[in-house]
Amino acid sequence: MSPRPTAYECKVSNSDFRADVTSGKWQSYMAYASGVYFACEDDLISRADVPLHCGLIVLRGDRWRAAKKPVLRPVNVPEEAWLKLLIDGVEREG
Repeated sequence: MSPRPTAYECKVSNSDFRADVTSGKWQSYMAYASGVYFACEDDLISRADVPLHCGLIVLRGDRWRAAKKPVLRPVNVPEEAWLKLLIDGVEREG
């Protein structure tokens, strides 16, 4: 089974979410991700507002829960992108 990288778009307000959905910003992640989750605090975004193939995770108290799962698809991430992610991660861990 090949890796299934997943993108998480963190939203701090409903207007932030609407701007990204309207502009299609989240679709740019699909070149590198099998699926996209929108992440927000409780009740900021409703399941019905999330684009068709995207997921939603919600923070309630101190726990995250999946309110809607994304439709995952195969993706071929370029080798250069994997290397950049690995190098960036190593640098952050310091």
